[in-house]
Amino acid sequence: MSISEDLYLKVAGLVGGDDAIGVVSSLLELKKATDEEMATKSGLRLSSVRRVLYRLLDFSLVTYEEGRDPATDRIIFYWSPLPDQVEGFIQTQKRDLLKRLNSKLEYVTSHEFYHCGKEGCKKVTFEEAVEALFKCPKCGSPLSRVDMQPLIDALRSRIASIEKEMA
Repeated sequence: MSISEDLYLKVAGLVGGDDAIGVVSSLLELKKATDEEMATKSGLRLSSVRRVLYRLLDFSLVTYEEGRDPATDRIIFYWSPLPDQVEGFIQTQKRDLLKRLNSKLEYVTSHEFYHCGKEGCKKVTFEEAVEALFKCPKCGSPLSRVDMQPLIDALRSRIASIEKEMA
């Protein structure tokens, strides 16, 4: 198995779970197959195979062609793997993660946060703390300002790391 196929299996597992690894393994071996052939080869139920295939199709990790069964004249889908799409998938995931991290960084740097110090209680913004008269909305304990600098530094570091990878 080549490195790209190994990476393809890992990504398929992340996208579609354990069943996806069996489906993709059989699809890589068969190169082009129907869902019934993959179910037989992988030992999975047909409904599981179809669920995985449509999940992988959503992320452009597989493709299909329509054909007709000469015996029954019904439509058959012939599925094919797209291991060359893995790099594009990974880049898209990195871009999405970068957007979320930048959004979180913007939110954290533009707000002050307060917390009572007790586990299970959530941090609240300054505005929420004022509304609650600086008492924890959950337990009623006094709220103290939280230093968010360690989180800000971690977010900036992670953002820089991802941007470096993408460059």
